[in-house]
Amino acid sequence: MINKDVFRYGTFSKVIVLKNHPGCTIPEDGLYAIRFHSFYPYHNNRDYLYFETEEDKNRLPAIIQLNDCDLYSKADVHPDAEELRAYYQGLVDTYIPGLVHW
Repeated sequence: MINKDVFRYGTFSKVIVLKNHPGCTIPEDGLYAIRFHSFYPYHNNRDYLYFETEEDKNRLPAIIQLNDCDLYSKADVHPDAEELRAYYQGLVDTYIPGLVHW
């Protein structure tokens, strides 16, 4: 299982903190996607398939969906920071309300 065989650092610890946070409503697929979104060899190149389980296969669409959100867009016009803050604060309040202790 990719979940157990390949990774034991970085975003794994962040996902554990979120998962254990009281009131966290991020679904398991979402937590999985957060954890593995930077593992491009797996979800882009389909490397490490010898570690892949049925669970990994079933959750792969969640990773791809998260990565379809262009995290590194470059644009000539910069977005309004306050508007973005309000939008993302609403998401944080919905899915991980309260103070998160990292």
